[in-house]
Amino acid sequence: MVGGSGTCFRLSPPCGNLPPQKPRYLFYGGYPYFLKWQQNYNHYEVGYPGYMDIAVAPDVNSDNFTTLAVVMDRYEYAQDHQRNYTAVIIIPNMNCDHCVLRARYNPHKPGETTFYQCSDISIRTVKMSDFSTVPPSDEDFNQIRKVHELSQQYSHGNQYKLKSDMNLYGFAYNPFESSVLHYVSIDLNTGSISLIKDFDFGFGSVENQSEHPLKFQRMSEKLFYRKAQSAVDYKFMLESVMSVNKDKGTLGLMLHERGELDDPASTLMEITASDGNILRSTKIANFDGSAINALLYMSPNRYLTLSIESASSEGYYFVVGEISDTGVYKRLMSSGIEPLYVNFQFMEVYNDLLLLLMGNENAADALNARIYIFNLTSM
Repeated sequence: MVGGSGTCFRLSPPCGNLPPQKPRYLFYGGYPYFLKWQQNYNHYEVGYPGYMDIAVAPDVNSDNFTTLAVVMDRYEYAQDHQRNYTAVIIIPNMNCDHCVLRARYNPHKPGETTFYQCSDISIRTVKMSDFSTVPPSDEDFNQIRKVHELSQQYSHGNQYKLKSDMNLYGFAYNPFESSVLHYVSIDLNTGSISLIKDFDFGFGSVENQSEHPLKFQRMSEKLFYRKAQSAVDYKFMLESVMSVNKDKGTLGLMLHERGELDDPASTLMEITASDGNILRSTKIANFDGSAINALLYMSPNRYLTLSIESASSEGYYFVVGEISDTGVYKRLMSSGIEPLYVNFQFMEVYNDLLLLLMGNENAADALNARIYIFNLTSM
């Protein structure tokens, strides 16, 4: 598939305005299958990650889709980036001559809407006594065993046991343990990794959460938008939305609590950099529901935030706000309307000026960008 081709713009539910066709594939109910797809362009939204999901409907005229797997978007600095995905799904044990298997990408990105792809399939019910007699249809089925073996090999620990006063602290993520995040130190002399603490949340990703199928319902006939319900009990830290307080030796980050994937993160967590101790985990007061795309610590005891908010069909506003030391949010100022440069890159402060680098949504290869400047003394 070539980026920018018509196959990239199937934007109308349920199947991108494509008519149904005669089913070409037969699935056995109750069996696991490897479903493989390619993300042709990455539309990751920093601070508000989107997701891809796989769902099935019992016939071509039904909008009652049952979600079989959910995979959240991965952060790629280059928008023109291709990535292959594989999800293990369990086909519902039912009979249908013409079902619809749907793949969907909701990027949560300014200027982008939901992308749809569908396949016409048939499903046959299999009795429990027949499970051992029906061969897996996927030739790569043994990959499950390989994944399990790799997960058993994953371990932590300082294998060198050497003394050092030069350490780098950060988070380690194991894709086989999607609901756990590890806070570690890296010895800059030896390269060894030491586990400091485990957290009971993941790292900006839902790894094929198919054991608790999600239900989707229409929010608006006008928008044709479907909202992910909170069937998956999962919380995660936002990727690339964090800030260091060098004076106190702490790290501030945004946490998405358990709930709906379409809801922006609204919890501010602070931990000590040396031992990962949680100093506070605060639900932000006066939060207006706009996703926080960037977080930047400012002395004394406050965080600057950036949100990208819709200005209807005209474009988007860049809104600068702050979170006080008591966890209260306040809007400070906003930009004019920007219709094109809406890809967030980074935010930094220099001599009382807040610098915001934004990329061109339609220049994935040229990497055209603009710098927005906000005067902090006028806030």
